[in-house]
Amino acid sequence: MAQGRRVRRVLRKIDTFSLAKMAFLFHLCLALVVVVAGVLLWTVADGQGMIDQLETTISTNLQLDAFTIEGKVLFRSAVALAVLFALLGTGMWILGAFLFNLLSDLVGGVQVWVLEEVLFDQEQEEEDALVTDRPEPPGLEPAEPDEAGADAQPQPTNGAAAKEPAGRETAHVG
Repeated sequence: MAQGRRVRRVLRKIDTFSLAKMAFLFHLCLALVVVVAGVLLWTVADGQGMIDQLETTISTNLQLDAFTIEGKVLFRSAVALAVLFALLGTGMWILGAFLFNLLSDLVGGVQVWVLEEVLFDQEQEEEDALVTDRPEPPGLEPAEPDEAGADAQPQPTNGAAAKEPAGRETAHVG
């Protein structure tokens, strides 16, 4: 069972190069979908005879001797326009990221609240790691338990006598 907590994050900068790659691939896929859909529609319309009817209607209404729609020319034009729109769309995304970065420098970014999920097992492992992986301070060796079984204070390893805590004076009889 996952448990969540709300965390505030601040988005301050968008990497324009990584955004450019993502935007170009997004727009290229979108262009591919539009071109494939156009080819499918053209194939269905041509199979139903709608292209011939459209050519006849246009030549009759415009009083032309002959009018034909060339499928290959139409396809090449559609691909060229799709690539052009992909490049223009990518440029718009880059311009948007550039403007965001400029404005973010002025106002400090955009605050976003996200829900961070923490798994119970992961939380327990993190707590265990905090307790068991703590190194001993330098110059101290692990303490030996006393007769009562309680842990004693670590002893200095440099041979110096342990100092008494502040406020406790000891008298030495000599």
